[in-house]
Amino acid sequence: MITYYESREIPFDSFLSDDLTFPLHLHKQMEIVLVTAGEVTLWIGSHQKHMSEGELALIFPNQVHSYVSEGHSQLLLIIFDPELAGDFTKLLIQKQPRDPFIRKEQIHQDIHFLLPYFKGYRSAPLYRRLLKGYLTVILSRILERTELVVSSASPETDLLHHALCYMNLHFTEPLSLDSLSRELGVSKFHLSRCFSEKIGCNFTQYLNSLRINYAKQRLETSGISVSEVAAESGFESQCTFFRSFKLQTGLTPNQYRKNAKE
Repeated sequence: MITYYESREIPFDSFLSDDLTFPLHLHKQMEIVLVTAGEVTLWIGSHQKHMSEGELALIFPNQVHSYVSEGHSQLLLIIFDPELAGDFTKLLIQKQPRDPFIRKEQIHQDIHFLLPYFKGYRSAPLYRRLLKGYLTVILSRILERTELVVSSASPETDLLHHALCYMNLHFTEPLSLDSLSRELGVSKFHLSRCFSEKIGCNFTQYLNSLRINYAKQRLETSGISVSEVAAESGFESQCTFFRSFKLQTGLTPNQYRKNAKE
């Protein structure tokens, strides 16, 4: 299964999410997850847990993770740049939890006291200094009960971050492994190996997945022709577009558009 890179531009966000199901992805921010209602299955790296109400999970920067909600669930997600963690910044970048899941009875009362402020963050944003103070207290209480090990991240992780970020911005333009490797100043063979080892697919498969996801949105929301959708999405050949679209969705573009309208 392909792992997607999620490019998040804002340094901090906190929100409640209902019935969250999200495929394998990674980003360069820290993420704290609290199950506030129901149950959800969460994968973090090689760890998997069916989480229940009141349980908490830690997702360190560049850790691959995904969510699956089979019934009703509600999650509080706190996502932030490591730089907002003050004295913990270096730790979050260099380490990761041996076990990223925290049971309900292990959660300190200080965390329960502060979490309501994050639940209402979007309606009443916290001042930066106050935000950093709250995050410091929460991380202090969490990490005092969490064993950390050296992160598996490497210089290749930073390379992959730059590569995926560039692709997210330029996937509708002519783009190849050669041009991307020149842009990043690395060997195309080294870059190709990073894709296969870290993302679970090759460069072309990942590029096509970005383009097909964009094409699906255009088929659903616009009235332009299928050939125009293919060109807008970055495909130089309609044949390649049709083949890639059916491989990813199981439908032709016309069938997909018809189903979306119905």
